[in-house]
Amino acid sequence: MDLKLLKTPQFYNDNANKLAEQYLSKTFEQVHQSWSQLLPSIINNPNARILDLGAGSGRDVKYLAELAVNTHQTNNKI
Repeated sequence: MDLKLLKTPQFYNDNANKLAEQYLSKTFEQVHQSWSQLLPSIINNPNARILDLGAGSGRDVKYLAELAVNTHQTNNKI
């Protein structure tokens, strides 16, 4: 496959459903295993801030929000 094609909006438009299905078939832990071990120290910090760019399905921000609620309960600022 031509690598230039992979960088075009047309490639994404033609393959969006397949790409989304592939991405959503993995859990948060599977997708982010290279850095997720850093999350406990971040989440345990009550002043931590996490920015989600909103470029996906919401799976990741949902996971992070649930983790924050479970850690901080009503004192959640994340």
